[in-house]
Amino acid sequence: MRKFIFVLCVTLFVSCTHSLPSLVETRSFVVAEYEKTESLPAKIYFSVFSEISSDARRVQNIKVESKSSDYVWNIDKAKYFKSNNKQFVGYPCLVYPLNTKIKNGEYRFLYIDGSGQEAEIFFSLNYPELILTTKTEDVLSLMTNPKENIAIFSTNNELIYFGEKKSAWTSDLQIWKEFSNAKNYRYCFVSDNLVCLMPFKEKLSSKVDE
Repeated sequence: MRKFIFVLCVTLFVSCTHSLPSLVETRSFVVAEYEKTESLPAKIYFSVFSEISSDARRVQNIKVESKSSDYVWNIDKAKYFKSNNKQFVGYPCLVYPLNTKIKNGEYRFLYIDGSGQEAEIFFSLNYPELILTTKTEDVLSLMTNPKENIAIFSTNNELIYFGEKKSAWTSDLQIWKEFSNAKNYRYCFVSDNLVCLMPFKEKLSSKVDE
């Protein structure tokens, strides 16, 4: 699932040099994962990636600090990607301690490359905290003009499609027929700094064989 979240980050943030590192812009969002209908989020975490002017592959580690609390995340396995001649570095799944809600407010993002050079940038996290007590059926009422995507996974749990739902998919049967190796799918709603992953819908082989 973390691989899928990374792919999601790449999609959302896109809408070898030895120069000194410089962070250009940072984007973050909170992810609420739902596992069952009529339930509260099963998982809550946040993702953050920063555009960097130097080679993102030189990253040694990154540090994320909450300025409104004492929480610090030291990440020695940062993720990076390149798109449209821009490079990004960050991490898709940052988790607060159990029973602690994600803090809104200012954060510090510190980048350290392989030669010990540092760069920092500050960003703000601002999400509707009501999501913590919002059940599956009420998610859309909490979001402003949410964008709907669908993520389809194979029997090996690999992401095989992510994007808008095709108009030809008037029922699940069309999805299963187009992706014969599909195992399940889930909807993904995105609005501002909030991403909601809805419960998986499983493939029923008997329906496909009809």
